[in-house]
Amino acid sequence: RGLAYDIYTSIDMTNSVKTLYIYTAVAEDDLDAAINAINETIDGVKNGNLSIGEKDLELMKKVHKTAVISTLEDPAELCNYMLHQGLDGEDLYEFVGDMEKLHTLDMNKIQEVARKVLSNPTIHILKS
Repeated sequence: RGLAYDIYTSIDMTNSVKTLYIYTAVAEDDLDAAINAINETIDGVKNGNLSIGEKDLELMKKVHKTAVISTLEDPAELCNYMLHQGLDGEDLYEFVGDMEKLHTLDMNKIQEVARKVLSNPTIHILKS
Protein backbone atom coordinates (compact mmCIF):
# COMPACT_ATOMS: atom_id res chain seq x y z
CA ARG A 1 0.00 0.00 0.00
CA GLY A 2 1.46 3.35 -1.02
CA LEU A 3 1.14 6.72 0.66
CA ALA A 4 -0.04 8.66 -2.38
CA TYR A 5 -1.25 7.95 -5.87
CA ASP A 6 0.99 10.60 -7.36
CA ILE A 7 3.19 13.56 -6.52
CA TYR A 8 3.39 16.63 -8.72
CA THR A 9 5.96 19.40 -8.77
CA SER A 10 6.06 22.79 -10.38
CA ILE A 11 8.58 25.58 -10.27
CA ASP A 12 8.22 29.34 -10.50
CA MET A 13 11.44 30.72 -11.97
CA THR A 14 10.48 34.40 -12.21
CA ASN A 15 13.37 36.61 -11.21
CA SER A 16 11.95 37.73 -7.89
CA VAL A 17 10.24 34.52 -6.75
CA LYS A 18 12.04 31.19 -7.45
CA THR A 19 9.62 28.77 -5.78
CA LEU A 20 9.48 24.98 -5.98
CA TYR A 21 6.09 23.47 -5.20
CA ILE A 22 5.52 19.82 -4.30
CA TYR A 23 1.88 18.67 -4.38
CA THR A 24 0.37 15.42 -3.21
CA ALA A 25 -2.83 14.20 -1.58
CA VAL A 26 -2.68 11.73 1.29
CA ALA A 27 -5.00 10.53 4.02
CA GLU A 28 -4.57 12.54 7.22
CA ASP A 29 -3.37 9.38 8.98
CA ASP A 30 -0.51 9.14 6.46
CA LEU A 31 0.50 12.81 6.60
CA ASP A 32 3.58 12.35 8.81
CA ALA A 33 4.80 9.38 6.77
CA ALA A 34 4.33 11.34 3.52
CA ILE A 35 6.24 14.34 4.89
CA ASN A 36 9.04 12.03 6.03
CA ALA A 37 9.19 10.39 2.58
CA ILE A 38 9.38 13.78 0.85
CA ASN A 39 12.07 15.00 3.27
CA GLU A 40 14.09 11.80 2.78
CA THR A 41 13.93 12.30 -0.99
CA ILE A 42 15.01 15.95 -0.70
CA ASP A 43 17.89 14.96 1.60
CA GLY A 44 18.88 12.23 -0.85
CA VAL A 45 19.08 14.75 -3.70
CA LYS A 46 21.06 17.24 -1.58
CA ASN A 47 23.52 14.62 -0.33
CA GLY A 48 23.92 12.80 -3.62
CA ASN A 49 22.53 9.59 -2.13
CA LEU A 50 19.54 9.48 -4.45
CA SER A 51 20.50 7.58 -7.56
CA ILE A 52 19.71 10.00 -10.36
CA GLY A 53 21.63 8.68 -13.32
CA GLU A 54 22.53 9.99 -16.74
CA LYS A 55 19.34 8.49 -18.20
CA ASP A 56 17.30 10.48 -15.68
CA LEU A 57 19.24 13.64 -16.48
CA GLU A 58 18.66 13.17 -20.21
CA LEU A 59 14.95 12.64 -19.55
CA MET A 60 14.85 15.89 -17.53
CA LYS A 61 16.47 17.73 -20.43
CA LYS A 62 13.93 16.28 -22.88
CA VAL A 63 11.04 17.28 -20.61
CA HIS A 64 12.39 20.85 -20.47
CA LYS A 65 12.80 21.00 -24.25
CA THR A 66 9.27 19.65 -24.70
CA ALA A 67 7.90 22.32 -22.34
CA VAL A 68 9.67 25.06 -24.32
CA ILE A 69 8.34 23.71 -27.62
CA SER A 70 4.85 23.41 -26.13
CA THR A 71 4.99 27.06 -25.04
CA LEU A 72 6.12 28.17 -28.50
CA GLU A 73 3.26 26.26 -30.15
CA ASP A 74 0.48 27.48 -27.81
CA PRO A 75 -0.53 31.08 -28.59
CA ALA A 76 -1.91 31.72 -25.08
CA GLU A 77 1.21 30.32 -23.40
CA LEU A 78 3.48 32.22 -25.77
CA CYS A 79 1.65 35.50 -25.09
CA ASN A 80 1.86 34.84 -21.35
CA TYR A 81 5.61 34.18 -21.63
CA MET A 82 6.17 37.31 -23.73
CA LEU A 83 4.10 39.44 -21.34
CA HIS A 84 6.03 38.28 -18.29
CA GLN A 85 9.39 38.67 -20.02
CA GLY A 86 8.42 42.20 -21.04
CA LEU A 87 7.13 43.13 -17.58
CA ASP A 88 10.32 41.79 -15.99
CA GLY A 89 12.50 43.63 -18.51
CA GLU A 90 13.95 40.34 -19.72
CA ASP A 91 15.00 39.28 -23.21
CA LEU A 92 12.18 37.59 -25.15
CA TYR A 93 14.72 35.08 -26.48
CA GLU A 94 16.11 34.16 -23.05
CA PHE A 95 14.86 30.59 -23.57
CA VAL A 96 17.40 30.13 -26.38
CA GLY A 97 20.27 30.70 -23.95
CA ASP A 98 18.60 28.44 -21.43
CA MET A 99 18.39 25.68 -24.03
CA GLU A 100 22.13 26.09 -24.71
CA LYS A 101 22.87 25.82 -20.98
CA LEU A 102 21.22 22.38 -20.95
CA HIS A 103 24.30 21.04 -22.76
CA THR A 104 26.52 21.88 -19.76
CA LEU A 105 24.13 20.59 -17.08
CA ASP A 106 25.37 17.59 -15.13
CA MET A 107 24.59 15.85 -11.83
CA ASN A 108 27.27 17.79 -9.95
CA LYS A 109 25.59 21.08 -10.86
CA ILE A 110 22.18 19.72 -9.89
CA GLN A 111 23.47 18.64 -6.47
CA GLU A 112 25.26 21.96 -5.96
CA VAL A 113 22.05 23.89 -6.64
CA ALA A 114 19.96 21.42 -4.62
CA ARG A 115 22.12 22.01 -1.55
CA LYS A 116 21.37 25.73 -1.77
CA VAL A 117 17.75 25.66 -2.90
CA LEU A 118 16.50 22.81 -0.73
CA SER A 119 17.98 24.06 2.56
CA ASN A 120 15.54 25.30 5.21
CA PRO A 121 12.42 25.19 3.03
CA THR A 122 9.13 26.79 3.96
CA ILE A 123 6.48 24.09 4.11
CA HIS A 124 2.74 24.67 3.82
CA ILE A 125 0.33 21.84 4.54
CA LEU A 126 -3.31 22.18 3.50
CA LYS A 127 -5.71 19.90 5.33
CA SER A 128 -9.35 19.41 4.46
